[in-house]
Amino acid sequence: MNNVGRHKKILVKNLMIKYYEKIKSYCIIILIHCKQKKGIMFMPYINSRLTVKLSYEQKKRIKDEMGKIISEIPGKSEEWLMVSFDDDKTIYFRGNKMEKAALVEVKICGTTERTYKNKVTDLICSFYQSEFDIPKDSIYVIFSEISDWGFNGNLF
Repeated sequence: MNNVGRHKKILVKNLMIKYYEKIKSYCIIILIHCKQKKGIMFMPYINSRLTVKLSYEQKKRIKDEMGKIISEIPGKSEEWLMVSFDDDKTIYFRGNKMEKAALVEVKICGTTERTYKNKVTDLICSFYQSEFDIPKDSIYVIFSEISDWGFNGNLF
C-alpha cells in the first residue's frame, strides 16, 4: 500500500471515530429522553400531611389534582405518580399548635428546574387553600430530588 492509500485509510478511521463519538452521545440523549417520557426515570411521589380529617371523596380529589399539578414538571405525569395522605395530624410551628396547616412532600426521581418547583408549589398551595380553607402561609411544600429510586427489585 502506498502513502496515499495509508493516509486515506487513517483519515477514514479518524472520521469514523469522530462520528461514532457524536452518534454515541445522541443515542444516550435519546435513551434518557425515552425513559423520561415513560416516567421510568422521574417517578414522582407526593405525601400530604394535614391537620384536617379527610373523607374518601376529599382524598380522591387531592389525588386527581396532584395528578394534574405534577404534570407541570417536564417528564412527570399521573401515570407513575404515587400519592399518600397523613390526615388529622397535629402540626406545631413556632411552638404553637396550628388549627389548619399542611406539609406536602414532593419527591421526584431525578432533578428539575426551580421554575417548575415554584409553579407546583403555587398550585398545591392554591388548591389546599381553596379546597380546605388552609391559609397559604400555613402550607409548606418540600421537594426532594432522589438519585437512587428502587422499583420492582431494582434501582432505576
